[in-house]
Amino acid sequence: MAKFDDLTITNNGLDMIALSQSGAKLIFTKIKLGDGQIGDNDVMKLTDIINERMTSQISSIEAKGEGQVAIKFTVDNSEITSGFFVREIGIFAKINEGGEEKLYAYTNAGNYTNYLADNKTPIDAIITKIDLAIGNATDINFTVDKSIVYVSLEDLETNLQKHNSNIDSHEEAFTKHNDDEDTHDAAFTKHNDDENAHENLVNMLKEIIENSGINILKRKKSYNVGDIAYSTKITSTTHLASKLYLECIQAGTTGTEEPTLTNIGLNDEITDGAAKFKVYDVGLQSLPVGSIYQSTIATSPENLFGGTWEAMPAGRVLLAQGKSDWGTTYEAGSTGGEATHQLTVGELPSHSHEATTNTTGEHTHNIIGAGATGAGSGLLFGIPNGGTYTSSNAGNHSHTITINNTGSNQSHNNMEPYIVVYMWKRTA
Repeated sequence: MAKFDDLTITNNGLDMIALSQSGAKLIFTKIKLGDGQIGDNDVMKLTDIINERMTSQISSIEAKGEGQVAIKFTVDNSEITSGFFVREIGIFAKINEGGEEKLYAYTNAGNYTNYLADNKTPIDAIITKIDLAIGNATDINFTVDKSIVYVSLEDLETNLQKHNSNIDSHEEAFTKHNDDEDTHDAAFTKHNDDENAHENLVNMLKEIIENSGINILKRKKSYNVGDIAYSTKITSTTHLASKLYLECIQAGTTGTEEPTLTNIGLNDEITDGAAKFKVYDVGLQSLPVGSIYQSTIATSPENLFGGTWEAMPAGRVLLAQGKSDWGTTYEAGSTGGEATHQLTVGELPSHSHEATTNTTGEHTHNIIGAGATGAGSGLLFGIPNGGTYTSSNAGNHSHTITINNTGSNQSHNNMEPYIVVYMWKRTA
C-alpha cells in the first residue's frame, strides 16, 4: 500500500466527536479508497474523497486508549475492473443508527502511492490497520458485512484466547449436554460392566481425603458401594452428627442399611459384615493441634469441631516468630509488650533547663553629721559637725531561682487501634 500521512479529522468528524462525548453513539460505516489529488482542497472541509475507486468494509475496531482506536479493514481487487493508484483514504461514520453517513477522517499519499491492479491479476487480500482519534467517545460501533470480511491469524489467536479465558464459553453446550437424558448412556454401560468400578471410586475418594484434606463427602450425598447404599453422615450417640463423616474403604456384598455405630472414635475403622468404614472429622482435619481459632461469636470451637481447646490470654495480640527486620528475635510462645507504659528518666529525650538573674543591690549610704550648737559639739563617731560622707560599698548579693515540676506522672496507652474477638488454641 501507499505511504500515507496521519489521518486528518474533518469538520464533520469533529462535530461527530462532540456529539459522541455527549452520549451519542459513534458508528464507523466504511472505508473509501480513491486516486484523487488533494491539490488546493482544504481537508477539514471535505465531505467525500476526491475520486472514489472502491469501497472497503471495516472488519474490527480495537480501543488503544488515550482517545484512539485502531480500525482494521481489508483490500482486495476481486471487484476492480480497472486498476488505479491508491492515493487517498476516507473513513466514514454516522451518529446513531439513523444518522447521516459523513466523511469522518481523510488522508492522501500524494505521489507516494502504489498501484492496485484490476481483477485480471488476482492478489491476496491486504489487511490494513489505521490508528484514528475519537476523543472521549465511550459508545463506539462499526458496520460490517461479515460475508466479505477476512480473518487474520492475529484475529484468530486473539479470539481463541478470549474464548479460552471465558468460563461461560461452553455454557450452551453444557446446558444441551445436561438436558439430554441419554448423554451418559455409554458411560453408565462402561461403568456397570466394570466389576472394579466402585472400588476405584472408593480408592479415589480415600486418596483425596487422606492426602489433600478435602472431604467431598461433606456434601452429605449417598454413594452406592457394592450392593449397599450408605449415607456419608454418621448417626452416633457419642459425637455430634454435624462433625463426623463415614467413608467406605471396602465394599460389602449384602445389606441395605447403614451400620449402627456407637462409641466410635476419630479415624476408627468399623467393620459391618463384608464392608469396612473409616470415620473422619472434617472440621478437625483443617484445625490440627496448635491451631488458633478466631471468631466474633463466643461459641467454643470444641462445640463446633470437637477436640480440646483453651481460651487465649485476654488482651494479647499475635506476633510472627523469628528474626524481625529491625534485628529483634521473637521466640514462638514468648510474651512481651505492655498495654500501658510509664516513661523512666532514662527514656526521656535529652534536654536541659536554664535560668538567669541580674546582679542588683550594689549601693552606698550617705552619712550627714549634726551641726555645732553649743555643748556637745564636736565629732560624732569621728564625723565632723555639719559634714556629709559616703560609706563604702557593701551590698552585692545573689538570688535563688526555683523551677517547678510539671506533669502528672501517669502511664500512657501503648496499644494500636483494635477490634476484640474470641480466640482459642487447640491443645488436643
